[in-house]
Amino acid sequence: MTFCRRHALSTSCTLALLISGSARAGDLEVTPTLQLQSRVTVWDQDESGQADPYGYGDPEDDVGIGIERARVGLNGRGEHLMFDVTVGTTAPYDGLSEPGPVVDIVSAYAASEWTLGPGDVELGLGTRRVPFSRERMQSSRNLLFQERSVNAQWLAPTWGLGATADYALENGLKVSAGAYNGGGSLFADNNDGLMMAARLEWANGETYDPRRTEPGTFGVGAGALQNWDVSSTTTGYAADVFARLGPIQVQAEGALTSITPGGTSEAPQPVTDPTTSLGASGTVSY
Repeated sequence: MTFCRRHALSTSCTLALLISGSARAGDLEVTPTLQLQSRVTVWDQDESGQADPYGYGDPEDDVGIGIERARVGLNGRGEHLMFDVTVGTTAPYDGLSEPGPVVDIVSAYAASEWTLGPGDVELGLGTRRVPFSRERMQSSRNLLFQERSVNAQWLAPTWGLGATADYALENGLKVSAGAYNGGGSLFADNNDGLMMAARLEWANGETYDPRRTEPGTFGVGAGALQNWDVSSTTTGYAADVFARLGPIQVQAEGALTSITPGGTSEAPQPVTDPTTSLGASGTVSY
């Protein structure tokens, strides 16, 4: 499938390829996955031939071909066990984003699910999506434009290394909470601080994969986080809504984060004064 986009300085198209199959190993169903997203910039509005100053959301692509994402992985699900291990590469979101490793571990997560009272509880360890923002929790395979909005990218965390607990009721109510390193590498943390995140949501159907969403589906959610870093403390709040009205899908969300400098002077501070950022996005699709 091909998706096109238009941003401040260029127009490009994204080609997405997802291949999967499955095999059973006892009670565990294992599925290999392959994801490839390439983009072609066919027109660049730069005033200079080399590059113009860039801003949030502008990847500063010149005319040519690039790789947006390339990933390969394995995920499995059994009666009480689930896991996902994915490695690959992802292009920087914009000119202000720091390039990551050429190939890195995207997800490495294992969890156990059991029935507890009127609902199901899931406990897991590893690197997984932080329960905070709906758009951040959506897989990149299911995004409308294969790119996240600027507010979701910059105001909400995506992957976190730590422990997560989910409790879901049959009526669609779900609460999630987790404690994550908030820094460091895949193997350990680089400070004593933690990032705590929690999310409360309700839905009457599938609201994270538009391909599986039925008419009449509705979902609403809210999240909060606190991140105690080496030289700053970040507090964040998010709220979102999703609705499928016949052939029309509507999704909107907003996020607010406040960063307060402090702590040690041995690490660079991300801001010099208390800073609050607010962002919102919305999409309507047919």
